[in-house]
Amino acid sequence: MTFIRFLALTCATGLFATQATADSWPGFRGASGDGVSQETGIPSTWTETEGIAWSTPLRGVGNSSPSIVGGRIYLTSFDAADQSLWVIAVGQKSGELLWEKRVGQGELVAYGPPDLYQHRHNPATATPCVDAEGNVYAFFGTGDLVCLDRDGNEVWRHYFPDEYGPYDMKFGMASSPRLWGDTLFIACVHKGPSYVLALDRKTGKELWLADRNYPAMGDATDAYTSPVVLVQPDRAPQLIVTGCDHVDAYDLATGKRIWFDGSLVLPEEEYARTIASPTVGEGIVVVNSAKNQLCLAIRGDGEGDITGSSLELWKDKGMADCPTATIHNGIVYSVRDEGVGTAFDLKTGKELWRQRVLSGRTQASPVIADGKVYFLALDGQCVVVREGAEYQVVSKNTLPVGDYYATPAISGGMLLVRERSRLYGISGIAAAK
Repeated sequence: MTFIRFLALTCATGLFATQATADSWPGFRGASGDGVSQETGIPSTWTETEGIAWSTPLRGVGNSSPSIVGGRIYLTSFDAADQSLWVIAVGQKSGELLWEKRVGQGELVAYGPPDLYQHRHNPATATPCVDAEGNVYAFFGTGDLVCLDRDGNEVWRHYFPDEYGPYDMKFGMASSPRLWGDTLFIACVHKGPSYVLALDRKTGKELWLADRNYPAMGDATDAYTSPVVLVQPDRAPQLIVTGCDHVDAYDLATGKRIWFDGSLVLPEEEYARTIASPTVGEGIVVVNSAKNQLCLAIRGDGEGDITGSSLELWKDKGMADCPTATIHNGIVYSVRDEGVGTAFDLKTGKELWRQRVLSGRTQASPVIADGKVYFLALDGQCVVVREGAEYQVVSKNTLPVGDYYATPAISGGMLLVRERSRLYGISGIAAAK
């Protein structure tokens, strides 16, 4: 093993050590943002009346996903009655409401037509992060970022519009923070001052700020994406951020831009905003734009400007607008907003299958556990598909009527699914039944 590889692995191990345990799900799509759980025995069959361990009503509404550490589930919510912002803690085993804390007040800063976003987006869209100690870091579309301890006491807070400039975004800020080691990362990409910010998780102190202003046309400037962490055997972990027609990789410790790619720029598409977040796996980054539905797979071991280089493995125009893809065992799984799912070979881009997975629309991202891919529709239908190059349905399941925009979480042998105003803990129906 080379010294460089040893150092990279040592750094990655140290960073992982400060994350929560293996059965946790401490942020949007898990610890690194890849949407993959290493747990086994995850339920795959349930109905509206069977296989649901508990159901807990939530104050207000929200589209943020559950984050789970130490047997506690954390969510954010928005109460339109008084425009209040809330952080909520729920016991994972019982579904009991442990505490709820009012942390602010305000509206989503957005200038687009309300009928185009109010039903699917509000100040509580970003998913909170949780560290191994149970401290929760909740970011809202108002620009409020607050750190609470395990019992809901405030530790520190920020209000970004005052500190770094007001938001100028058509449908409002929605990027979820990413926690890695002792650092919390925030990406703000919009028509105003765009940047990637690193904060000390314990104090909230700024560690570095990286400018991220690229020239772009119209709504292409806006990104509703969340940063992810790319881990590779021979290099230190990288923070991956996409939006404004570009994808960038940053050094986690310094904020130095390691590489960038501008191949998402398509001049004929004026409104190519970026909604789906980047996804990572096996040293490869997969990103896509929205209305042009262009997908790009990039090897993550480059330096500098890699636009159009051999590090770009393949492109495709059949990917999703809102849901983020998931990578596992050499296959990219994606689902379009209208419910059509696809599987691509990660290295070649070859389409392995394309099927109507869901009968209705979706905005939740697929997640993977125990050899199965979970696809969730807006109406609560959840189709479970076997991992692999052939399309094999394991089960088709339903949840009570509601609005299911949030991406599911996996922890402690359970599937956690958030409806706008209710949280479900799914334990599944035993095979014997």
